[in-house]
Amino acid sequence: MRPLSSTLLAAQRAASSVPYARVEVVDARAGVPRLAWSRLYTGTEPDFHHAAILAGDGSLVRARVGASDYRLYRQRTTAPGPGSDFGTWTLVADISSDSGIALASAGSRVALCSVGQNQYSIYVRESADYGATFGSPLNVANGDSAVRWMAAAFKDADRALLLYATTSPARVWGVRRTAAGWETPFLWLETFSSITGLACAYDGDWRLIVAGVDSPGNARLRSVVLGDGSAYPVGEWSSPKVIVQASAGAGVSFRAPFLAGGSPPRLSFVEAYSGQAPYSRPNLSHLVPGSAFTQGLWREPGPFNLASSYGAALALDGPSAEGWLSTPSGVWRAQTSSQPLDLTDDVLEMRMTQGPAGGALSVTLRNDDGRYSSPGSGVLAALDAGAEARVGPGYETSAGREVSPGLSFWIEGWEHAAEGDASRLTLHARDAWGLLDAWVARYQYAWASGEASVKDILAYLLGRAGLVLQVTGGSSALTTLTPAFTLHPGEKGSAAVRRLLALAPDTLSFRGATALVRDTQPSDPADYAYGTDHAIAEGLYASRRRRANRVQVYGQTVVGESFAWDEVERVPERLRQVQDRNLTTVEEAQARCAAELRREELDAVSGDILVPVNCGQELYDVVEVTDARAGLVAARRRVLGLEMHYRRSGRRARYAQRITLGGV
Repeated sequence: MRPLSSTLLAAQRAASSVPYARVEVVDARAGVPRLAWSRLYTGTEPDFHHAAILAGDGSLVRARVGASDYRLYRQRTTAPGPGSDFGTWTLVADISSDSGIALASAGSRVALCSVGQNQYSIYVRESADYGATFGSPLNVANGDSAVRWMAAAFKDADRALLLYATTSPARVWGVRRTAAGWETPFLWLETFSSITGLACAYDGDWRLIVAGVDSPGNARLRSVVLGDGSAYPVGEWSSPKVIVQASAGAGVSFRAPFLAGGSPPRLSFVEAYSGQAPYSRPNLSHLVPGSAFTQGLWREPGPFNLASSYGAALALDGPSAEGWLSTPSGVWRAQTSSQPLDLTDDVLEMRMTQGPAGGALSVTLRNDDGRYSSPGSGVLAALDAGAEARVGPGYETSAGREVSPGLSFWIEGWEHAAEGDASRLTLHARDAWGLLDAWVARYQYAWASGEASVKDILAYLLGRAGLVLQVTGGSSALTTLTPAFTLHPGEKGSAAVRRLLALAPDTLSFRGATALVRDTQPSDPADYAYGTDHAIAEGLYASRRRRANRVQVYGQTVVGESFAWDEVERVPERLRQVQDRNLTTVEEAQARCAAELRREELDAVSGDILVPVNCGQELYDVVEVTDARAGLVAARRRVLGLEMHYRRSGRRARYAQRITLGGV
C-alpha cells in the first residue's frame, strides 16, 4: 500500500469528506520524456562520417568528412535554433578517406579527433573557447593497422578518453589524456570479426557502445564499461551486454552508434538490412530509468525516419532543455523535458480499474467551450496518444488538498461526445501491462539453461518496454531458477512475462512504470482494515473448494508433488499435473508445486467490498475485513482487484471503490 499522511488517512475514514482527484498528462513514456524532433536544417551534404556535441556555453559544434574530397570540416553554432546557419562549414584538413571522427567537450574545452591520410595516425585538435578556435593537431597514437572508427569523451577539462578501432585484426584501443598529456594506448582483450562503430560517454566510469560482428558472424551492438573508480576499478572492463543482435546470415547489421549522457542516457545507431527491400536507418533508444549502465537494460530501439549509413549524432547534455540530432545534411531539435498538463479542474467523471491482467482508465473532461477540441496540438500537445496520464486519488483534508500519487496510465485514444449544448472529451488509457502488450519481439530471444535467472530475464523483458523491475521479498526461484527460455518473433511482451512468472510463485503489479514483484505469504501482515474505522457500504464474501488440491510437477528428470492436506482429507482429490522441462532438480519441482498450490489458495476465497476510496490501496495488499452482517471479524483477505469511480458533481456525485478480495 502506498503510504498516506495522517490527515489523508483521517479524511478517507471520515463519515463525510470532500473528494479530490488530480489528473495530469505528461508527454512521457514510462517516465521518460518523448522527444518530438523538429527538423531545422536540410542541406545537400552527402552522408558520411560526422559528429556533434554541445559545448559548455550551449553552442552546437558539428564536424563532418567530405565523402568525395575526404576533407575534415567543422562548424560552431552559438545559440542554435530556427534560422541558424547550419550550412556554412570551416575547412580543417585533408584526412583519412575511410575513418571516422569524434568530438568531445567539457566546459569550454572541445576536442576534435581524426585520422591522418595514412589511415594510421590519430590526431587531436583542442579548443579552449567552446569550439570557436582550435589549436594545432597533436599526434596522440598510431594504429597497428588502419583505424576505422573513433569515439571520445571528457571526464573533466584535463582528463579524457579516446577510443579507436583498428581493422586487422579488429580490435578496440583506448588512450587516456591527463593533465600531463596523452598516455600510451591500451587494448581491450575482446575479439571481433569486424568493428562497425564506437561511442563513448563518461559518468563515474567510461561508458562504451561497440557495434560489430563476432567470430561466429553474429551482428551485435553491445555496451561495456571501462572502470574509472565508480562501479569498476580504474582500468577494469565489465562484461559486455548485448543491446541488439542478429544471427549470422540474417542480413542485418548494426553500425555508427552515438551515445549521449543525461538522465537517462540515450543512444542512436544504424540498423541495416541487405535482403529484399533493403534499408539503412538510425534507431533511437534510452537506458531504462533507474537501471545501471552495467545491467545493459535498454528500451526497444525505435526507427527514426531517415535513410543513413552513418547514423545520427546525439547532443543532449547541454545547459538548456533542448536536445539535438545531427547528420551532415540535417539538424533536428527537441525539448528534453515535458511539463505536465493539469486536467484536474475539468474532470467530470473518472473510472479506473486495476487487476492481475492489467488496468484501464477513462477520464471524461468538460468541453463545453471547445477547450479540448484539438488534442495533440497547440497548448494540448502533451494530450496525445501514448502520453502518460498520472492519477492521484485524494481528498480535501485538514492540511489542504492531498493525493496519493503513483498511478500511471498511457493514453490509447479518446472520443468526443456532444448532446444539446454539452460537449465532453473522454480519454481512454491502459496501465503498464498495455505497454507490455504493445511491445512485440522483433527477433528470437533465447536464453540457454543456466545462462540467466528468472529475475534477470524478467528485467530484460520489462526493460524492452521501458519498465523497471523492483523485487521486494521475492521468492528464491526468482534468482536460483535459470530456465531455458525462448521468446519467438511476434510474441507480445505481456505473454512472455506471464509465461516466465508461471515458473515462480511471485506476483507482479505496477506502480507507475515500476513492476513490483513479491512472493506473497499467508503470514504477511495486514496493510489496512475495513469495517472498523473505514466503513463498508456493501460486501460479498464467498469461498469454494480449490480447483486442485494435489499438484504433480514433472521436470526434465525429476518429479515434485504437493498436497493441500486440509482439503484432501475432507473432499475428493482434485489433481493437477504440470509439465515443465526447465526444472532439473527436486527442489525446483517442489517449488513449482508450492507455487501452483499457492495460486489455488488465493483463488479459493473470493468476494468484494464497496468502500469510500482508499487512496493508497494496491494490488496484493493484505486487508482485514470486519462485517458483522456476514459474521466477519478482522477476516484476512488479499486485494486482487480495484475499481474506482469518481463522478465530480450533481445529484449523482460519486467517489467509491470496489475491492475484489481473495485468499491470503
